[in-house]
Amino acid sequence: MTRRIDLAASRLTRASLLGPLCLVALTGCGETIVITPEDDPAAVEVPEIDQRPRLNPRMQADWFVHFPGDVGNQIAFSLQVQQYVFDRGYAVSLDDDGDLQLPTLGTELDIAPLAKLCAEVGGEGWRDVFDEHLGSWFDRLSSLENWTVPSWEAAKPLLHLKFFTAEVFRETGQDASTTIATSEIDGLWTAVVFDQELAEVTVPRPVLEMWERPERSVMVTAEEQTRARLVGNAITLESRPVEGYDELQISSLAGPSASLSARVLEEWPDLVGPGGTLIAIPRTDVLYAVPVNSPKAAYTIAGLRVLAEQNAFGAEALSTSVFWRTEDGEIKAFEFDGEEVTPPEGFTEALK
Repeated sequence: MTRRIDLAASRLTRASLLGPLCLVALTGCGETIVITPEDDPAAVEVPEIDQRPRLNPRMQADWFVHFPGDVGNQIAFSLQVQQYVFDRGYAVSLDDDGDLQLPTLGTELDIAPLAKLCAEVGGEGWRDVFDEHLGSWFDRLSSLENWTVPSWEAAKPLLHLKFFTAEVFRETGQDASTTIATSEIDGLWTAVVFDQELAEVTVPRPVLEMWERPERSVMVTAEEQTRARLVGNAITLESRPVEGYDELQISSLAGPSASLSARVLEEWPDLVGPGGTLIAIPRTDVLYAVPVNSPKAAYTIAGLRVLAEQNAFGAEALSTSVFWRTEDGEIKAFEFDGEEVTPPEGFTEALK
């Protein structure tokens, strides 16, 4: 299966590139090969495909709009972007929609944002645009191919948690049997990752034996590191009253990995009520919260749902759901069916 990657998010992480595995090689035949730390990446055979840069006469690309009526630049861009990728050692083509196909990786790239940048700088600046965006993408790939699992002492300060959507885990064939991760939050996986210089790499389960550490110990270490990062980073807290209910406020935590504050929300005690907290985590860099201080807190569920739907976009999107974080830190999802809302078990009692 082919995965679509939007180059609008040019600072791609390892997860958006190949999925959060130690390393995944996707062949042009749709076969997925999971490479564990014991395997030799050089031993993975990828079928050879003779696919040099060429024009696609059927192509009707959405990025044509950035070169309106300029057939010459449309052709020049389509050939030059393919040649750039081909020179990096990858078979390449442009499909009928103008997306860049990389068959040996089983990946397609949306190059419309790239075309927009090239149209703005003119032909002489195209190479610089390719280097900054496409080049950095391939550099990340190269760094991951040479990545090795560090020792426990070396890895420990690099560990933290990261949310991944269930879709990402499903597409890459991942679950708790392959990766140190939990699916306790509906629609999301919480995984332990290494913070590498060029990418975030999830921790494959086989390293537990090498580290001689139980999974729970690794998860706790990663959560402690996450807590320290969030409290130490520039996480911005803003609150605004709910119209018509002066005693109610919707707060937002924004900043790098702010969504993970859901795991350590007690660090912001004003956001935790006696009945817990209503939260929305639409993106990795934002969380919305309403403390459950009274039954009226339930009036904000619809508003949180709207905020989640409006902000769950782009490469950092996580969830359009609304959750209840209990006083004990458990996170449970509300179920939405049109205008009907089914609360999670225990929520109604918490409002009393």
